[in-house]
Amino acid sequence: MMDDFVNQLGPSLPIVSSALIFLAVAIGLQPMGQVWDMLSRWYTRDLLKLLAILEIDEDRFNFWMRIWGVLLVVSMLVLLLVFRLPLLAVAIAIIVIALPRIGMGILVNRRRTALREQMAGACVAIANCARAGLSLDQAIQTVANESVDPLAGILKRICRDYKANIPLSEALNRAKERVNLDTFSMFVVTMVTCLEQGGKVTEMLDRISKSIGEIRRLERRIESETAAGRRVIWILALFPLFFLTVMALLHPQGTQLMFTTLVGQGLLVGSIVLIAGSIAWSRNILSVDF
Repeated sequence: MMDDFVNQLGPSLPIVSSALIFLAVAIGLQPMGQVWDMLSRWYTRDLLKLLAILEIDEDRFNFWMRIWGVLLVVSMLVLLLVFRLPLLAVAIAIIVIALPRIGMGILVNRRRTALREQMAGACVAIANCARAGLSLDQAIQTVANESVDPLAGILKRICRDYKANIPLSEALNRAKERVNLDTFSMFVVTMVTCLEQGGKVTEMLDRISKSIGEIRRLERRIESETAAGRRVIWILALFPLFFLTVMALLHPQGTQLMFTTLVGQGLLVGSIVLIAGSIAWSRNILSVDF
């Protein structure tokens, strides 16, 4: 009976068997995916607060963390089993493990920079809407509809909280805690003060707009004056790779020893550590917090 069933399947048997294997693997990997989500969230527990700043939902975060896990496992297996480079495998694994923190830090810095650029114009726009006779929540909604992200998303969430019967001052304070940005905190403190104690919102927003504009002018000036230093950092960091490539062309047998011997791999790992430490130290020297 089983033979008759197999004969009826005929040419479609490979397709059916492949589908069944895929289904079995998917069912088997589902619990592993849940366990990996728990481990990755434990590892990045101190970064979860950044999800609110970046407005990333948990499902999207889990998806990218699974890709990170696949990259970690694949890189380790390839270096260990294919190329037989144990020390380099450990070094690459450490780099891959640090990628979530590095990536989220870069995204947060970019988002905060973009928000700083938008805050001065937003304060002027809200002040103009208030002069036109709109209430404060209506002014925020109008500016939110005319703005782009990241400011648009932040202001729209404030309006959603307000429509959900949350006081406007409380909605603003919640946004301040999520964003955690100095210029946005100035804006929120001014708005909350005017709401609770009274005052001319338009004049205060105009003053904040000028202050934020001056801060951005100083930041751009510092960025332009340190741009040459940042370029030098990356040039010097890439020079060892260029030197290794030249040596591989001139003396391939000697360069091969850097990868086939434990001493050579140790030298490579030490070089990577020194380069990474130098980059971090140099960027810390050139960075200026406001």
